[in-house]
Amino acid sequence: MSYVNIAWNNLLRNRRRTLSTLAAIAMGVSMIVVTNGFTDGISANMSDSLVNQIDGHLRIQHRDYKKYFITDQEKIWMSDYRSLTAEIMKNAHVRAVMPRVMMGGLIGKDDKSTTFFGFASDLETLTTVLPDYGKNLVAGKLLSTGDPNGVLVGRALAKSLAINVGDELVLLSKTVHGEQSSTLVHVRGMVTFPPDATL
Repeated sequence: MSYVNIAWNNLLRNRRRTLSTLAAIAMGVSMIVVTNGFTDGISANMSDSLVNQIDGHLRIQHRDYKKYFITDQEKIWMSDYRSLTAEIMKNAHVRAVMPRVMMGGLIGKDDKSTTFFGFASDLETLTTVLPDYGKNLVAGKLLSTGDPNGVLVGRALAKSLAINVGDELVLLSKTVHGEQSSTLVHVRGMVTFPPDATL
């Protein structure tokens, strides 16, 4: 008698054991399929959010950015970004390039203040580079080229400083040369990013 016949007869001899084993295998496989689908969905959603809301498809930084972006920004300042932008735009697949300045410092309203981290973007190309950047807008309106002093703030930050849409804020920071800098901005909207990060 062949091994196949022996195995088959063994399966038929105890049908309850065979059916329970098959049910356990089917349940295990279905759980793997569901878990993989759930994980793939989360991963796709996160990557889509990163590309279309936060970073774009490609970020170009100075080669020493990670080394000096906190301690000595003057060493990584890209002063001639327009020629670099023109060179990148020669590629037929590139639709837009958006210069961005990262910054941090103190943000305050009246007698309240806290630290902040944010960025200033070129509003003319913002919606092309980041088409979903306003997807997480929870109050107010999006930024426009006619309002260069408008800002979007994170909902958690707005809550901690009791900020409302239309309020005037003071930003204290430093230039790439290490000099102190301050500016007045107006809150045009509030956004939220999981897990309700402050911007």
